[in-house]
Amino acid sequence: MGFENNDQIIEKTILAAKEHVESDNYTEAINDLKAALQDYPDNSDLLKETAEIYMHIKDYKTAVEYYEKALKFEVSTENFSLKRIGKCYLKLRKYPRAEYYYQEALKSNPDDQYALDGLGEALMEMNKFDEAVGYWERAVELAPTNVFVLNKLADFYRKKEDWFKAIDYYNRALAGNDRNSYTLRGLGECYYTLQDYDKAQEILTKALEFNSRSVYILTSLGDVFRRKAWWNKSIEFYQRALFYEPENTYALRGLADAYRGKEWSRQAIDTWVRFLEIEPENSYILNRVGDLYRREGNWENALACYEKILSSHPNDKYALKGKYIVLIHSQSQVKDKRKALERMLNKIRIMTYHDANTVEEEKNMIEKTLNQVDPTLLISTLNQLGDEYRLSGEFDRALTFYQTVLHMDGDDQHAQQGIQKLKKVYKMDGFNDVD
Repeated sequence: MGFENNDQIIEKTILAAKEHVESDNYTEAINDLKAALQDYPDNSDLLKETAEIYMHIKDYKTAVEYYEKALKFEVSTENFSLKRIGKCYLKLRKYPRAEYYYQEALKSNPDDQYALDGLGEALMEMNKFDEAVGYWERAVELAPTNVFVLNKLADFYRKKEDWFKAIDYYNRALAGNDRNSYTLRGLGECYYTLQDYDKAQEILTKALEFNSRSVYILTSLGDVFRRKAWWNKSIEFYQRALFYEPENTYALRGLADAYRGKEWSRQAIDTWVRFLEIEPENSYILNRVGDLYRREGNWENALACYEKILSSHPNDKYALKGKYIVLIHSQSQVKDKRKALERMLNKIRIMTYHDANTVEEEKNMIEKTLNQVDPTLLISTLNQLGDEYRLSGEFDRALTFYQTVLHMDGDDQHAQQGIQKLKKVYKMDGFNDVD
């Protein structure tokens, strides 16, 4: 049996390291390679293999150290280490450094697709969009079926909302690989945004065939079916997504909206409560839950949702509006509706009718505050007050509030309808003019 030469020892060490990596024994692999480097410190293959393992375990800084050592002894013209250093700096988000190393690789090989791709990515991250696209298009010229780069170009145009250009690149990518679920997913999203829901459904369904556990594809199909008002199918796909990711807030939000579409308010509330367990301060969802509780007549829970929002966002217009509606209609919160109305008037800094001697004086007082209060909130409040006074038989006072709304917004339908209802009442009592 003969002695092993240096090349055989190095090859054997690298093979053993690869076996350790396959078994997730990264420490053993690194220790074996470092031991060999004690005897062969100038061997670029050992240095590159060590760097690869560090890159695999996401220790990019240490990987760069070994790749840079390998550069000194690398004889290949493929610039492997230069490109891998560029990749490490991309991962470290040091984009100017990544750009430098990819440019160095291209000096000796301007048609290196890997370097062109990496350089495009570094430039994209530095917001040098035109340059980035130029390098990616150069890579595609060299390899027209380079699916990886074609997808990057398609993604770029999709983010720019240039949907038809994005569709073109996705279709070109599919020409190279029509089973790529990522490409199909992006293409389906374009058609979804263009509101071609049938086409989006067709493409996303095909994408799911090749990646049945993709939460992104499942939720996208849930969105498509929700837009088509196919509530049961929408619910099915959101639930399938949540099977794989129970805390996916996008899927939870879509599922709740689908339940609302089906008019299953209890299931919608339960789903939003699950959402709030993950993001308890989400004001958008708190408002939605508050609205559903309010529609159920659950004033206490509705008020709790609105007040939770207002505790951290005191100027949230939607929560303010919801809270004030609850205060008017909730018998459990305010037994006397007239007191609720007075409380409302104080909340929006309008003088109550007790401080005005005439209806005209009250109207003038209200109008003086218009520039001090949010118009949307004020209009909603005034309409609510008009309704309450109309229903309680105080028609002059109701008319005052409706007319004040129309002074602010002459096209407000709620106020116009309120006045029409007053006209009917006035005519019954012998009054013909309420204008």
